[in-house]
Amino acid sequence: MLMVSRDNSGVIPTAMKSIRRFRLEIGMVICGLALILVTNVLRPYDVNPLSLLFAVAFTAAMALAVRFPLPGALLFLSLFTVVTLYPEHRIAAFTFMAPLLVAVTMRAGATRLAIACAVLLWFLGLIERRSENPFAVDPLPAFIWAGLFVIFLLIGWEASRSLRQRRMLYEQWEIDMRNRRRELAETLHDSVASSLTSIVMRSEALALDPPDTETGQELEDIADAARQSMQEVRALLKILDTEERENNGATETTPPSLTQSVQNAAQKLRTYQLNSHTEISTGLLDFNSARLEVVNKMLNEAALNAGKYAVRRSKVSITVNSHGDYVRVEMRNLISRRPVDPAMSSGLGIPALVQMASNVGGKLSTSSDGETWIIALDVPKEGVQKIKQ
Repeated sequence: MLMVSRDNSGVIPTAMKSIRRFRLEIGMVICGLALILVTNVLRPYDVNPLSLLFAVAFTAAMALAVRFPLPGALLFLSLFTVVTLYPEHRIAAFTFMAPLLVAVTMRAGATRLAIACAVLLWFLGLIERRSENPFAVDPLPAFIWAGLFVIFLLIGWEASRSLRQRRMLYEQWEIDMRNRRRELAETLHDSVASSLTSIVMRSEALALDPPDTETGQELEDIADAARQSMQEVRALLKILDTEERENNGATETTPPSLTQSVQNAAQKLRTYQLNSHTEISTGLLDFNSARLEVVNKMLNEAALNAGKYAVRRSKVSITVNSHGDYVRVEMRNLISRRPVDPAMSSGLGIPALVQMASNVGGKLSTSSDGETWIIALDVPKEGVQKIKQ
């Protein structure tokens, strides 16, 4: 009985986690099956074994489009074309599955694909091969059919926007948590650990020549207690450092190279539906670890801010240029006129970067002319060498 209880306690959370992870795919399957059931109840004379097979395939295509919009959309379009050519296998459920497919594709961020699918499905839905003129269009059904696609496109667009906002907020939360862990670790190291070290050293020094035996024993006890506290502080520092490296997805603390940081930022911009343009005119530079970390975090923060405030599908440029005795890493993006959600910003990113840049002898600055936002990091060239190729 105990073994069964342990197994169930592990299986149920795993099953719930899987349901949460694939909840939208499960929702698409449920919607598809519900539409098939309703059609079978209301119009049983339209349903045949082959049409049911097509309905199951349509449902699978909708579920596939949740994570893989292009294969799912192509499969759905192919099936819809077949049932258009063979209308005896078309049932009413397909009329509602088509807008659902468009909404799911739009939610996945494939805007152009969703619009193209909507246009093609709308056109295919107007073809009636059973009539004398298959391409004769009745304005009222065509208008209603188009309106249905427009409504579901808007639903998918709003779902996509909400999903992007949640991702940005989660990334911002991760950055804030890493900063707070780092600040806590630095505080523990600089204040608590150093103070405990001082207590241990002074106690041991006094215990070498105590005024009496009782005082000497007390000093040794104080030193032992301080050592125990030091072990606990070091264990906590190790936990904080391990958590930060795990959250960064890395097994070591070495930050990525300058080129890799630029490429990572460009990739992140592309995931935010922005057109990234990179230029490194100074050649490959050998920064030390501290400067590389500042550059990497600056580009990550700038890319995140561009995703929140830049004009959609606009150009975002990342440049690395030499200016006298320093190297400038700069990102520029057009400022969107859409309303700014205060919940999208913690207000901690830029001030933390300013402090980090100052710690390595650099300078972080931001500016705007009302149309373009510029964030620039100036890193001193002193101690920086070009990598031989």
